[in-house]
Amino acid sequence: MRKNLIELLNIANIEYKKKFGWDKTITRDYFRKHLAKSKYIEQDITKEFGSFKNFMSEIKYSRKSIDIKKTCKNPHRKKYIITSYVTGADINKECLESIKRFCKKEKAKLVLLVESGVNIKDYMPDKEYENIKDCICTEYVFNKNLTAKDFYINPQQVNPLTGVNRYGNKNFSLIVGSPKQFMAVVPSRKDILPHLIYSTGTICKVNYRQTRAGLLSEQDQKLGGLIIETKNDTIFFVRNFEFDENFGFYDIDKYYGSYFNKKSKKHIVWGDLHAGQEDRVAVDAAIEMSKKMDSIVIHDFFNGRSTMRHDRNDMIKRLSRKNHEKTLKSELDYAGRILNDISKKFKNKKIYIVCSNHDRFLNDYLSRREFINDEENIVLSCELFVEFYKGKNPIEYYMRKNFKIDNVFFLDLEESLLLNGIQCGYHSDMGHSGGRGGIKNLDSVYPYSVIAHSHSPGIFRNTFQAGCLCELDQYYAKGQGSKWCHGNAIIHENCTRQMVLIINGEYKI
Repeated sequence: MRKNLIELLNIANIEYKKKFGWDKTITRDYFRKHLAKSKYIEQDITKEFGSFKNFMSEIKYSRKSIDIKKTCKNPHRKKYIITSYVTGADINKECLESIKRFCKKEKAKLVLLVESGVNIKDYMPDKEYENIKDCICTEYVFNKNLTAKDFYINPQQVNPLTGVNRYGNKNFSLIVGSPKQFMAVVPSRKDILPHLIYSTGTICKVNYRQTRAGLLSEQDQKLGGLIIETKNDTIFFVRNFEFDENFGFYDIDKYYGSYFNKKSKKHIVWGDLHAGQEDRVAVDAAIEMSKKMDSIVIHDFFNGRSTMRHDRNDMIKRLSRKNHEKTLKSELDYAGRILNDISKKFKNKKIYIVCSNHDRFLNDYLSRREFINDEENIVLSCELFVEFYKGKNPIEYYMRKNFKIDNVFFLDLEESLLLNGIQCGYHSDMGHSGGRGGIKNLDSVYPYSVIAHSHSPGIFRNTFQAGCLCELDQYYAKGQGSKWCHGNAIIHENCTRQMVLIINGEYKI
Protein backbone atom coordinates (compact mmCIF):
# COMPACT_ATOMS: atom_id res chain seq x y z
CA MET A 1 0.00 0.00 0.00
CA ARG A 2 2.79 2.42 0.95
CA LYS A 3 4.45 2.14 -2.46
CA ASN A 4 1.14 2.58 -4.30
CA LEU A 5 0.24 5.66 -2.26
CA ILE A 6 3.59 7.32 -3.03
CA GLU A 7 3.14 6.51 -6.72
CA LEU A 8 -0.36 8.03 -6.59
CA LEU A 9 1.04 11.17 -4.93
CA ASN A 10 3.75 11.61 -7.55
CA ILE A 11 1.31 11.17 -10.43
CA ALA A 12 -1.01 13.78 -8.90
CA ASN A 13 1.92 16.15 -8.35
CA ILE A 14 3.08 15.88 -11.97
CA GLU A 15 -0.43 16.53 -13.26
CA TYR A 16 -0.74 19.53 -10.95
CA LYS A 17 2.54 21.08 -12.13
CA LYS A 18 1.68 20.57 -15.79
CA LYS A 19 -1.64 22.28 -15.19
CA PHE A 20 -0.55 25.16 -12.95
CA GLY A 21 3.20 25.49 -13.62
CA TRP A 22 6.39 23.75 -12.52
CA ASP A 23 7.10 26.41 -9.91
CA LYS A 24 3.90 25.51 -8.02
CA THR A 25 3.67 23.08 -5.10
CA ILE A 26 0.77 20.65 -5.07
CA THR A 27 -1.98 21.56 -2.60
CA ARG A 28 -3.67 19.17 -0.20
CA ASP A 29 -7.09 20.00 -1.60
CA TYR A 30 -5.98 19.08 -5.12
CA PHE A 31 -4.61 15.76 -3.93
CA ARG A 32 -7.73 15.02 -1.89
CA LYS A 33 -9.79 15.36 -5.09
CA HIS A 34 -7.32 13.05 -6.83
CA LEU A 35 -7.45 10.65 -3.88
CA ALA A 36 -11.24 10.49 -4.07
CA LYS A 37 -10.97 8.88 -7.49
CA SER A 38 -8.87 6.03 -6.08
CA LYS A 39 -9.62 3.14 -3.74
CA TYR A 40 -7.59 4.72 -0.93
CA ILE A 41 -8.77 7.07 1.84
CA GLU A 42 -7.06 9.57 4.16
CA GLN A 43 -7.06 7.07 7.01
CA ASP A 44 -4.78 4.84 4.93
CA ILE A 45 -2.33 7.71 4.60
CA THR A 46 -2.36 8.46 8.33
CA LYS A 47 -1.90 4.78 9.13
CA GLU A 48 1.11 4.41 6.80
CA PHE A 49 2.87 7.77 7.31
CA GLY A 50 1.67 9.05 10.69
CA SER A 51 0.39 12.33 9.27
CA PHE A 52 -0.65 13.93 6.00
CA LYS A 53 2.40 16.26 6.23
CA ASN A 54 4.80 13.31 6.38
CA PHE A 55 3.03 11.80 3.40
CA MET A 56 3.33 14.99 1.30
CA SER A 57 7.09 15.01 1.92
CA GLU A 58 7.34 11.75 -0.03
CA ILE A 59 7.02 13.55 -3.38
CA LYS A 60 9.78 12.35 -5.69
CA TYR A 61 10.84 13.58 -9.11
CA SER A 62 12.29 11.30 -11.75
CA ARG A 63 13.72 12.78 -14.95
CA LYS A 64 10.55 11.77 -16.81
CA SER A 65 8.40 13.67 -14.34
CA ILE A 66 10.16 16.99 -14.97
CA ASP A 67 9.54 19.07 -18.07
CA ILE A 68 10.62 22.67 -17.62
CA LYS A 69 11.34 24.78 -20.69
CA LYS A 70 12.62 28.34 -20.39
CA THR A 71 13.49 31.08 -22.88
CA CYS A 72 15.46 34.28 -22.33
CA LYS A 73 13.19 37.08 -23.57
CA ASN A 74 15.91 39.74 -23.64
CA PRO A 75 19.34 38.20 -24.38
CA HIS A 76 21.19 41.54 -24.47
CA ARG A 77 24.47 41.21 -22.48
CA LYS A 78 23.41 38.36 -20.21
CA LYS A 79 25.67 35.95 -18.30
CA TYR A 80 24.95 32.38 -17.24
CA ILE A 81 26.58 29.34 -15.71
CA ILE A 82 25.11 26.06 -16.90
CA THR A 83 25.90 22.63 -15.53
CA SER A 84 23.97 19.39 -15.08
CA TYR A 85 22.02 17.90 -12.21
CA VAL A 86 22.05 14.10 -12.38
CA THR A 87 18.81 12.69 -10.99
CA GLY A 88 19.46 10.61 -7.90
CA ALA A 89 22.90 12.14 -7.20
CA ASP A 90 23.88 14.52 -4.43
CA ILE A 91 24.95 18.05 -5.32
CA ASN A 92 28.50 18.97 -4.35
CA LYS A 93 27.78 21.82 -1.94
CA GLU A 94 31.27 23.36 -2.21
CA CYS A 95 31.00 23.53 -6.00
CA LEU A 96 27.56 25.09 -5.74
CA GLU A 97 28.89 27.76 -3.36
CA SER A 98 31.69 28.66 -5.81
CA ILE A 99 29.12 29.01 -8.59
CA LYS A 100 27.00 31.26 -6.39
CA ARG A 101 30.04 33.48 -5.78
CA PHE A 102 30.55 33.76 -9.53
CA CYS A 103 26.86 34.57 -10.10
CA LYS A 104 26.88 37.24 -7.42
CA LYS A 105 30.07 38.91 -8.63
CA GLU A 106 29.33 38.66 -12.35
CA LYS A 107 25.55 39.15 -12.07
CA ALA A 108 25.03 35.81 -13.76
CA LYS A 109 22.21 33.28 -13.63
CA LEU A 110 22.61 29.60 -12.73
CA VAL A 111 20.97 27.05 -15.03
CA LEU A 112 20.84 23.42 -13.89
CA LEU A 113 20.03 21.09 -16.76
CA VAL A 114 18.25 18.04 -15.31
CA GLU A 115 19.38 14.72 -16.78
CA SER A 116 18.61 11.06 -16.26
CA GLY A 117 20.16 9.13 -13.42
CA VAL A 118 22.32 6.03 -13.75
CA ASN A 119 19.26 3.91 -12.88
CA ILE A 120 15.84 4.47 -14.39
CA LYS A 121 14.29 4.63 -10.89
CA ASP A 122 16.60 7.41 -9.68
CA TYR A 123 14.70 10.43 -8.42
CA MET A 124 15.10 13.87 -6.90
CA PRO A 125 13.64 14.18 -3.39
CA ASP A 126 11.02 16.87 -2.88
CA LYS A 127 13.30 18.75 -0.46
CA GLU A 128 16.09 18.87 -3.09
CA TYR A 129 13.63 20.03 -5.71
CA GLU A 130 12.46 22.90 -3.51
CA ASN A 131 16.09 24.05 -3.01
CA ILE A 132 16.91 24.25 -6.70
CA LYS A 133 13.55 24.60 -8.44
CA ASP A 134 14.32 28.17 -9.58
CA CYS A 135 17.44 26.96 -11.41
CA ILE A 136 16.44 23.63 -12.96
CA CYS A 137 15.11 23.08 -16.45
CA THR A 138 15.10 20.50 -19.19
CA GLU A 139 15.50 23.06 -21.97
CA TYR A 140 16.80 26.64 -22.05
CA VAL A 141 16.88 28.92 -25.09
CA PHE A 142 19.58 31.56 -24.55
CA ASN A 143 19.13 33.31 -27.91
CA LYS A 144 18.27 32.41 -31.49
CA ASN A 145 21.58 30.63 -32.01
CA LEU A 146 22.10 28.76 -28.72
CA THR A 147 19.90 26.22 -26.93
CA ALA A 148 20.52 23.84 -24.02
CA LYS A 149 18.48 20.64 -23.94
CA ASP A 150 18.49 17.34 -22.12
CA PHE A 151 18.21 14.27 -24.35
CA TYR A 152 17.75 11.62 -21.62
CA ILE A 153 21.43 10.74 -22.13
CA ASN A 154 22.55 8.10 -19.65
CA PRO A 155 25.44 9.42 -17.52
CA GLN A 156 27.45 6.36 -18.54
CA GLN A 157 27.25 7.04 -22.28
CA VAL A 158 30.80 6.98 -23.69
CA ASN A 159 30.50 10.16 -25.77
CA PRO A 160 27.48 12.33 -24.91
CA LEU A 161 27.73 14.23 -28.21
CA THR A 162 27.11 11.15 -30.34
CA GLY A 163 24.28 11.80 -32.78
CA VAL A 164 23.18 15.21 -31.47
CA ASN A 165 24.96 17.21 -34.20
CA ARG A 166 21.91 16.72 -36.47
CA TYR A 167 19.43 18.14 -33.97
CA GLY A 168 17.81 21.40 -35.09
CA ASN A 169 19.11 21.03 -38.65
CA LYS A 170 22.13 23.20 -37.70
CA ASN A 171 19.95 26.24 -37.09
CA PHE A 172 21.54 26.77 -33.68
CA SER A 173 24.37 25.55 -31.45
CA LEU A 174 23.50 22.99 -28.82
CA ILE A 175 24.40 22.18 -25.21
CA VAL A 176 23.47 18.78 -23.77
CA GLY A 177 23.46 17.66 -20.16
CA SER A 178 26.11 15.12 -19.16
CA PRO A 179 28.63 14.55 -16.34
CA LYS A 180 31.29 14.48 -19.06
CA GLN A 181 32.68 17.56 -20.77
CA PHE A 182 33.08 17.28 -24.54
CA MET A 183 33.06 19.94 -27.24
CA ALA A 184 33.11 19.87 -31.03
CA VAL A 185 32.45 22.07 -34.05
CA VAL A 186 30.07 20.70 -36.67
CA PRO A 187 30.79 21.56 -40.33
CA SER A 188 28.51 24.28 -41.69
CA ARG A 189 28.43 27.14 -44.18
CA LYS A 190 31.26 29.65 -43.84
CA ASP A 191 28.95 32.67 -43.88
CA ILE A 192 27.18 31.81 -40.61
CA LEU A 193 28.27 31.51 -36.98
CA PRO A 194 30.05 28.23 -36.16
CA HIS A 195 27.77 25.35 -35.22
CA LEU A 196 29.00 24.25 -31.78
CA ILE A 197 27.98 21.29 -29.62
CA TYR A 198 28.93 20.98 -25.95
CA SER A 199 28.24 18.70 -23.02
CA THR A 200 28.10 20.39 -19.66
CA GLY A 201 29.95 18.50 -16.96
CA THR A 202 28.22 18.33 -13.58
CA ILE A 203 28.21 19.47 -9.94
CA CYS A 204 26.92 16.13 -8.65
CA LYS A 205 28.49 13.16 -6.92
CA VAL A 206 27.28 10.47 -9.31
CA ASN A 207 27.10 6.87 -8.08
CA TYR A 208 28.14 4.82 -11.10
CA ARG A 209 27.68 1.10 -11.48
CA GLN A 210 30.86 -0.87 -10.83
CA THR A 211 30.93 -2.19 -14.39
CA ARG A 212 33.26 -1.41 -17.28
CA ALA A 213 30.99 1.41 -18.48
CA GLY A 214 30.52 2.74 -14.96
CA LEU A 215 34.21 2.72 -14.01
CA LEU A 216 35.21 4.44 -17.26
CA SER A 217 32.46 7.04 -16.81
CA GLU A 218 33.64 7.70 -13.27
CA GLN A 219 37.11 8.30 -14.69
CA ASP A 220 35.81 10.61 -17.45
CA GLN A 221 33.43 12.62 -15.26
CA LYS A 222 34.21 16.33 -15.04
CA LEU A 223 33.14 18.49 -12.12
CA GLY A 224 32.51 21.71 -14.01
CA GLY A 225 30.22 23.49 -16.40
CA LEU A 226 29.96 26.18 -19.06
CA ILE A 227 30.01 29.95 -18.81
CA ILE A 228 27.68 31.51 -21.37
CA GLU A 229 27.51 35.15 -22.36
CA THR A 230 24.95 36.44 -24.84
CA LYS A 231 25.84 39.70 -26.56
CA ASN A 232 22.51 40.03 -28.31
CA ASP A 233 19.85 37.92 -29.99
CA THR A 234 22.37 36.17 -32.25
CA ILE A 235 25.95 36.46 -30.85
CA PHE A 236 27.02 34.35 -27.88
CA PHE A 237 30.25 33.19 -26.21
CA VAL A 238 30.75 29.84 -24.47
CA ARG A 239 33.75 28.66 -22.47
CA ASN A 240 34.07 25.64 -20.22
CA PHE A 241 35.39 25.62 -16.68
CA GLU A 242 36.62 22.86 -14.37
CA PHE A 243 36.58 22.72 -10.58
CA ASP A 244 39.93 22.11 -8.91
CA GLU A 245 40.67 20.08 -5.78
CA ASN A 246 39.48 22.99 -3.61
CA PHE A 247 36.15 23.10 -5.52
CA GLY A 248 36.90 26.53 -6.98
CA PHE A 249 37.38 27.33 -10.66
CA TYR A 250 39.18 29.70 -12.97
CA ASP A 251 37.63 31.84 -15.67
CA ILE A 252 40.34 33.28 -17.94
CA ASP A 253 42.33 35.28 -15.37
CA LYS A 254 40.01 35.22 -12.33
CA TYR A 255 39.43 32.62 -9.63
CA TYR A 256 36.14 31.85 -7.89
CA GLY A 257 36.33 29.75 -4.74
CA SER A 258 36.11 29.65 -0.97
CA TYR A 259 39.70 30.73 -0.36
CA PHE A 260 41.91 33.56 -1.55
CA ASN A 261 43.96 32.33 -4.47
CA LYS A 262 47.47 33.65 -4.86
CA LYS A 263 48.78 34.53 -8.31
CA SER A 264 49.10 31.28 -10.22
CA LYS A 265 50.93 30.29 -13.36
CA LYS A 266 48.70 30.49 -16.42
CA HIS A 267 49.61 29.58 -19.98
CA ILE A 268 47.84 29.98 -23.30
CA VAL A 269 48.02 27.80 -26.41
CA TRP A 270 47.16 29.74 -29.55
CA GLY A 271 45.36 28.18 -32.45
CA ASP A 272 47.35 27.75 -35.67
CA LEU A 273 48.79 31.14 -36.65
CA HIS A 274 49.96 30.69 -40.28
CA ALA A 275 51.86 33.97 -40.48
CA GLY A 276 51.06 35.44 -43.88
CA GLN A 277 47.53 34.08 -43.82
CA GLU A 278 46.71 35.24 -40.27
CA ASP A 279 43.42 36.90 -39.37
CA ARG A 280 44.54 40.18 -37.85
CA VAL A 281 41.36 40.68 -35.81
CA ALA A 282 41.64 37.18 -34.29
CA VAL A 283 45.35 37.68 -33.55
CA ASP A 284 44.61 40.96 -31.78
CA ALA A 285 42.03 39.17 -29.62
CA ALA A 286 44.58 36.46 -28.81
CA ILE A 287 47.14 39.11 -27.85
CA GLU A 288 44.60 40.74 -25.53
CA MET A 289 43.78 37.35 -24.02
CA SER A 290 47.49 36.64 -23.44
CA LYS A 291 48.34 39.74 -21.43
CA LYS A 292 47.84 38.05 -18.08
CA MET A 293 49.35 34.72 -19.10
CA ASP A 294 52.85 33.57 -18.15
CA SER A 295 53.76 31.96 -21.48
CA ILE A 296 52.42 31.58 -25.02
CA VAL A 297 52.50 28.46 -27.19
CA ILE A 298 52.16 28.96 -30.96
CA HIS A 299 51.33 26.26 -33.52
CA ASP A 300 51.93 26.47 -37.30
CA PHE A 301 53.80 29.74 -36.87
CA PHE A 302 55.09 29.73 -40.47
CA ASN A 303 52.71 29.22 -43.38
CA GLY A 304 55.18 28.22 -46.11
CA ARG A 305 53.19 29.07 -49.21
CA SER A 306 56.23 30.48 -51.04
CA THR A 307 57.69 26.98 -51.29
CA MET A 308 54.49 24.93 -51.11
CA ARG A 309 54.55 22.06 -53.60
CA HIS A 310 50.74 22.20 -53.98
CA ASP A 311 51.11 25.52 -55.85
CA ARG A 312 54.21 24.74 -57.87
CA ASN A 313 52.52 23.53 -61.03
CA ASP A 314 49.41 25.69 -60.74
CA MET A 315 50.02 29.05 -62.42
CA ILE A 316 46.75 30.56 -61.15
CA LYS A 317 47.63 29.77 -57.55
CA ARG A 318 51.16 31.10 -57.98
CA LEU A 319 49.90 34.37 -59.45
CA SER A 320 47.32 34.74 -56.67
CA ARG A 321 49.94 34.75 -53.92
CA LYS A 322 50.16 37.88 -51.82
CA ASN A 323 53.27 40.05 -52.17
CA HIS A 324 54.86 38.64 -49.01
CA GLU A 325 54.31 35.09 -50.33
CA LYS A 326 56.09 35.61 -53.67
CA THR A 327 59.51 34.48 -52.43
CA LEU A 328 60.87 32.53 -49.49
CA LYS A 329 62.71 35.60 -48.20
CA SER A 330 59.65 37.85 -48.30
CA GLU A 331 57.57 35.25 -46.46
CA LEU A 332 60.22 34.64 -43.80
CA ASP A 333 60.65 38.39 -43.30
CA TYR A 334 56.89 38.85 -42.94
CA ALA A 335 56.68 36.02 -40.39
CA GLY A 336 59.74 37.41 -38.60
CA ARG A 337 58.15 40.82 -38.18
CA ILE A 338 55.06 39.25 -36.65
CA LEU A 339 57.15 37.13 -34.27
CA ASN A 340 59.33 40.11 -33.39
CA ASP A 341 56.22 42.16 -32.60
CA ILE A 342 54.82 39.40 -30.35
CA SER A 343 58.21 39.03 -28.66
CA LYS A 344 58.35 42.75 -27.86
CA LYS A 345 54.76 42.87 -26.58
CA PHE A 346 55.48 40.00 -24.21
CA LYS A 347 59.17 40.52 -23.48
CA ASN A 348 58.80 39.09 -19.95
CA LYS A 349 57.02 35.94 -21.09
CA LYS A 350 58.31 32.79 -22.75
CA ILE A 351 57.03 32.13 -26.26
CA TYR A 352 57.20 28.55 -27.53
CA ILE A 353 56.99 27.60 -31.21
CA VAL A 354 55.75 24.02 -31.60
CA CYS A 355 57.28 22.03 -34.48
CA SER A 356 54.30 21.86 -36.84
CA ASN A 357 53.65 20.47 -40.31
CA HIS A 358 53.60 23.87 -42.05
CA ASP A 359 56.90 24.80 -40.41
CA ARG A 360 58.35 21.52 -41.71
CA PHE A 361 57.26 22.31 -45.28
CA LEU A 362 60.53 24.22 -45.57
CA ASN A 363 62.49 21.19 -44.31
CA ASP A 364 60.93 19.04 -47.03
CA TYR A 365 61.59 21.70 -49.66
CA LEU A 366 65.29 21.75 -48.71
CA SER A 367 65.83 18.02 -48.24
CA ARG A 368 64.20 17.18 -51.60
CA ARG A 369 66.39 19.79 -53.35
CA GLU A 370 63.30 21.38 -54.84
CA PHE A 371 65.05 24.76 -54.74
CA ILE A 372 67.50 23.69 -57.49
CA ASN A 373 65.08 24.77 -60.21
CA ASP A 374 63.56 27.60 -58.20
CA GLU A 375 65.64 30.60 -59.30
CA GLU A 376 63.76 33.09 -57.09
CA ASN A 377 64.68 31.21 -53.92
CA ILE A 378 67.89 29.38 -54.73
CA VAL A 379 70.43 31.70 -53.06
CA LEU A 380 68.69 31.84 -49.67
CA SER A 381 67.76 28.17 -49.94
CA CYS A 382 71.41 27.19 -50.36
CA GLU A 383 72.28 29.06 -47.16
CA LEU A 384 69.40 27.44 -45.28
CA PHE A 385 70.27 24.02 -46.67
CA VAL A 386 73.77 24.20 -45.19
CA GLU A 387 72.37 25.09 -41.74
CA PHE A 388 69.69 22.43 -42.04
CA TYR A 389 72.40 19.88 -42.89
CA LYS A 390 74.21 20.90 -39.70
CA GLY A 391 71.11 19.96 -37.71
CA LYS A 392 69.63 23.42 -37.22
CA ASN A 393 66.01 24.42 -37.66
CA PRO A 394 66.12 26.58 -40.84
CA ILE A 395 63.26 28.85 -39.70
CA GLU A 396 64.80 29.36 -36.28
CA TYR A 397 68.18 30.05 -37.88
CA TYR A 398 66.73 32.77 -40.10
CA MET A 399 64.66 34.34 -37.32
CA ARG A 400 67.55 34.56 -34.87
CA LYS A 401 69.89 35.92 -37.53
CA ASN A 402 67.55 38.73 -38.58
CA PHE A 403 65.35 39.49 -35.57
CA LYS A 404 65.80 39.96 -31.83
CA ILE A 405 63.66 37.23 -30.28
CA ASP A 406 65.55 36.15 -27.15
CA ASN A 407 62.38 35.05 -25.34
CA VAL A 408 61.26 32.76 -28.19
CA PHE A 409 61.98 29.02 -28.00
CA PHE A 410 61.63 26.69 -30.98
CA LEU A 411 60.75 23.11 -30.01
CA ASP A 412 62.16 20.08 -31.78
CA LEU A 413 59.84 17.51 -33.37
CA GLU A 414 59.95 15.13 -30.39
CA GLU A 415 60.50 17.71 -27.65
CA SER A 416 58.13 17.58 -24.72
CA LEU A 417 56.68 20.75 -23.21
CA LEU A 418 54.86 20.32 -19.89
CA LEU A 419 52.99 23.37 -18.61
CA ASN A 420 51.20 22.85 -15.29
CA GLY A 421 51.30 19.13 -15.97
CA ILE A 422 49.73 19.44 -19.45
CA GLN A 423 51.61 18.22 -22.53
CA CYS A 424 51.82 21.10 -25.03
CA GLY A 425 54.74 20.05 -27.21
CA TYR A 426 52.97 18.17 -29.99
CA HIS A 427 51.12 19.61 -32.94
CA SER A 428 49.04 16.46 -33.68
CA ASP A 429 49.53 16.22 -37.45
CA MET A 430 51.18 12.89 -36.65
CA GLY A 431 49.50 10.26 -34.54
CA HIS A 432 50.97 7.08 -33.14
CA SER A 433 52.58 4.02 -34.72
CA GLY A 434 53.14 5.82 -38.03
CA GLY A 435 49.48 6.81 -38.36
CA ARG A 436 47.76 10.14 -38.82
CA GLY A 437 47.07 12.42 -35.90
CA GLY A 438 43.92 14.00 -34.55
CA ILE A 439 42.25 14.62 -31.23
CA LYS A 440 40.96 11.06 -30.76
CA ASN A 441 44.30 9.45 -31.64
CA LEU A 442 46.31 11.77 -29.41
CA ASP A 443 43.91 11.26 -26.50
CA SER A 444 45.02 7.62 -26.42
CA VAL A 445 48.71 8.65 -26.26
CA TYR A 446 48.92 11.47 -23.73
CA PRO A 447 46.86 11.52 -20.50
CA TYR A 448 46.49 15.33 -20.56
CA SER A 449 47.42 17.47 -23.57
CA VAL A 450 46.63 20.55 -25.64
CA ILE A 451 47.12 20.13 -29.39
CA ALA A 452 46.19 22.04 -32.55
CA HIS A 453 46.52 21.36 -36.34
CA SER A 454 42.91 20.78 -37.44
CA HIS A 455 41.82 24.46 -37.10
CA SER A 456 38.73 23.12 -35.31
CA PRO A 457 38.52 23.60 -31.52
CA GLY A 458 37.54 20.54 -29.55
CA ILE A 459 37.46 18.81 -26.19
CA PHE A 460 37.66 15.03 -26.19
CA ARG A 461 37.99 13.59 -22.69
CA ASN A 462 41.34 14.90 -21.42
CA THR A 463 42.57 16.29 -24.74
CA PHE A 464 41.95 19.91 -25.75
CA GLN A 465 42.43 21.04 -29.34
CA ALA A 466 42.99 24.73 -30.06
CA GLY A 467 41.43 26.17 -33.20
CA CYS A 468 43.21 28.65 -35.47
CA LEU A 469 44.06 32.34 -35.81
CA CYS A 470 44.31 32.32 -39.59
CA GLU A 471 41.75 33.41 -42.18
CA LEU A 472 38.81 31.03 -42.12
CA ASP A 473 38.23 31.12 -45.88
CA GLN A 474 41.53 29.76 -47.21
CA TYR A 475 42.13 29.56 -50.95
CA TYR A 476 42.54 25.76 -50.91
CA ALA A 477 39.12 25.27 -49.25
CA LYS A 478 36.99 27.42 -51.54
CA GLY A 479 33.49 26.15 -52.13
CA GLN A 480 33.54 23.84 -49.10
CA GLY A 481 31.73 23.82 -45.79
CA SER A 482 33.92 24.28 -42.74
CA LYS A 483 34.30 23.51 -39.05
CA TRP A 484 37.21 25.92 -38.60
CA CYS A 485 36.92 28.39 -35.78
CA HIS A 486 39.20 30.90 -34.06
CA GLY A 487 40.05 29.73 -30.57
CA ASN A 488 42.75 29.29 -27.92
CA ALA A 489 43.18 27.02 -24.91
CA ILE A 490 44.13 28.40 -21.49
CA ILE A 491 45.96 26.19 -19.01
CA HIS A 492 45.41 27.04 -15.36
CA GLU A 493 47.14 25.45 -12.39
CA ASN A 494 46.14 21.94 -11.24
CA CYS A 495 45.55 20.77 -14.83
CA THR A 496 42.36 22.79 -15.29
CA ARG A 497 41.87 24.13 -18.82
CA GLN A 498 39.49 26.34 -20.75
CA MET A 499 38.63 26.47 -24.42
CA VAL A 500 38.02 30.11 -25.33
CA LEU A 501 36.58 30.79 -28.79
CA ILE A 502 36.93 34.07 -30.66
CA ILE A 503 33.82 35.20 -32.57
CA ASN A 504 34.20 38.23 -34.85
CA GLY A 505 37.28 39.33 -32.89
CA GLU A 506 35.62 39.03 -29.45
CA TYR A 507 35.73 36.32 -26.80
CA LYS A 508 33.55 37.80 -24.05
CA ILE A 509 31.04 40.61 -23.52
